Amino acid sequence: MTAEDPDNQGGLRLPALAELREDDGTVVVRFQGELDLHNAPELRAAFDDALARAPARLVVDLSDVEFLDSTALSALLQARKRQVDRGAFRVAAPGAEARRVLRLAGVERHLDVFDSLDDALLA
Repeated sequence: MTAEDPDNQGGLRLPALAELREDDGTVVVRFQGELDLHNAPELRAAFDDALARAPARLVVDLSDVEFLDSTALSALLQARKRQVDRGAFRVAAPGAEARRVLRLAGVERHLDVFDSLDDALLA
């Protein structure tokens, strides 16, 4: 599954979900742009789709995320809570702004955060 409007021709914002893919028991959810109250339903729907696949490992790729607010953090933590009994939950490649938000909100210590997607997939 990929974003339907990758060039953002139809609106002012990119869709939050850039890609959802599954490979050998690992589901990667790649988000993009600004993650906030405006697209929180899309975040939750992407996590619902990913978790419905019952992955052994769920990796959330934030490499293309420019901003996230408390609503996005809540969706991230809810997904982690739902996945924790099933398998690994990893956050990959948060940029400087996303990492700062994770740290300031005090949630970085509750998540397995990796500097790159490759690191998260190999761990």
